[in-house]
Amino acid sequence: MEFLMQGRWLLLIALVAMGCRKDPEMLEAVLVETIDLNDVYGTRVAGVALGSDYGQQAYFSLAENRVVAQHDRYAWDVALTHEAEPALLLNHAIPGLRVAVAGPDWTEWVDETALAWEYDLPTGDAADWAVGRNWAGHTLVLDRGLDATGAPRGYLKFQVTCTDSTQHFRIADLSGAAERQFTAPTDTVHHATEWSLDGGPLHLAPPRADWDLLFTNYLHVYEPETDPFPYQVTGALLNPWNHKGGRFEGTDFAEFALTAELEPALTPAWDAIGFDWKSFDFDLGYTVYEELTFAVDCGATGRYALAFTGFYDELGERGAPQFQFRRLME
Repeated sequence: MEFLMQGRWLLLIALVAMGCRKDPEMLEAVLVETIDLNDVYGTRVAGVALGSDYGQQAYFSLAENRVVAQHDRYAWDVALTHEAEPALLLNHAIPGLRVAVAGPDWTEWVDETALAWEYDLPTGDAADWAVGRNWAGHTLVLDRGLDATGAPRGYLKFQVTCTDSTQHFRIADLSGAAERQFTAPTDTVHHATEWSLDGGPLHLAPPRADWDLLFTNYLHVYEPETDPFPYQVTGALLNPWNHKGGRFEGTDFAEFALTAELEPALTPAWDAIGFDWKSFDFDLGYTVYEELTFAVDCGATGRYALAFTGFYDELGERGAPQFQFRRLME
């Protein structure tokens, strides 16, 4: 009898224990919903150091809250995109860098004073590219602009040919001397391959899925319709791949929400963030506009509100954009 009583007690304890256990799938669902919203949607503070001479180009990931690549702005001259119709882009961070079409004859001596020169603007609009997709069959001449001291970097001529799997550059002095050739594979992981006309192909930018903003010096034209005046400015450009941005003046960063009414203001223009979130005063230096918020749509990694807070680092050196950002609720 005592043995039976002990058995009943053991059975009762086992049933109570089973009743207290949660189904594994139910438990997993509860844990998934237990999220610290501040970890996902809280405000982050960041800064990027380009140098007082704006000599660096820095790629920033909002999702990772860090600079994912950085290099000297003079490391490359032109870039060729990895698209069905590749576009030739100029390094707009180099002052005075421009290009001209010399004609199809590679062997002809080029007179740089007789050429019609064009420059690139980083808007993403093909109408603002000097060459863009119209490079096939041409001999192009690159005025490599000015170095950091203001001295001319000289001229080079080059031709570009592409197949489905390769990009090829032929480069020489204007006389045809010092000819060299470089080949690189096409690469759909990156938006483009950067090229130095001295050393060949480079991969300076991170893979296109790994960054959102490029902080850089770049070319902007004031009064383009009436009295065009090209000038080097410093700001932030969007990743050309699957990104959009919008500027919202008179908007408090902490209260900003990307409503359906504001969605049409987003644009894929590369300079949607741009440079004019700051102004310069000879007495005060650079100051940042208040009540100015940007929205950045990064595709799969989310949408963010962003506001600039300064242009100096902790040592008081200019060329160090400071900003805050947070992920927006979907």
